[in-house]
Amino acid sequence: MLGQSSGSVVKNLRAATVRSLPLLLPDNREQRRIGASVSALEELAATHDRIRRAGLALRGTLLPLFLRDPVGPDEDGAAEPTL
Repeated sequence: MLGQSSGSVVKNLRAATVRSLPLLLPDNREQRRIGASVSALEELAATHDRIRRAGLALRGTLLPLFLRDPVGPDEDGAAEPTL
């Protein structure tokens, strides 16, 4: 394609040159296989996103519980140490 381009600084490619290039496509069977693979990948991405969102929600719920000070005395009546 570079051999067909013109211009000294900015290379240009004419539409007629692009139209004359062969366009190679996989056969229908291969296209269906590719489509099925892409669909499976999209499903995995959606599942990953749901897991990620659930993890973020869980972190938002649990993190404050882990970081707060103990509320009251332990079973012996002694105050629990704070960190």
